[in-house]
Amino acid sequence: MLQYIKNYFKRKHVADQKESVSFSQRRRAKWYPECLWSLRVDEQKVTVTDHLDETTVVNWSHLIRVVILTNDQGPWKCDFFWCLYTTDKEPLCSIPNVVSGIEELVEFLIKMPSFDHRMLIKANCSVDNAQFLCWEKQHT
Repeated sequence: MLQYIKNYFKRKHVADQKESVSFSQRRRAKWYPECLWSLRVDEQKVTVTDHLDETTVVNWSHLIRVVILTNDQGPWKCDFFWCLYTTDKEPLCSIPNVVSGIEELVEFLIKMPSFDHRMLIKANCSVDNAQFLCWEKQHT
């Protein structure tokens, strides 16, 4: 219980420190910390910053797989994540579909050669715990 309280105040403190975040975003961040995430996309990489200001960088040249992960927790919690893999084991990062800048990421990903748009459509219709492989690097 003590750890829960510490984490609650840590999230609140981080939310209050973000000057560029509006009052309504800070209020929603109590329930949806994904509202405080952001990402930037360019030709070499995607940079993701979470609600605790921890940053992850994924270089496009290292990307081997894009998987969409859905769950049955919506609409109370985020239920759609973009998982970017650079190794076969675990994704380097999982990006909630509600973060600021997600449109840029989606626009970039759907233009990748052999991106499976059918899997994206299936994922958008999913309300269950599921994984959808949208893109995998072709071995030459």
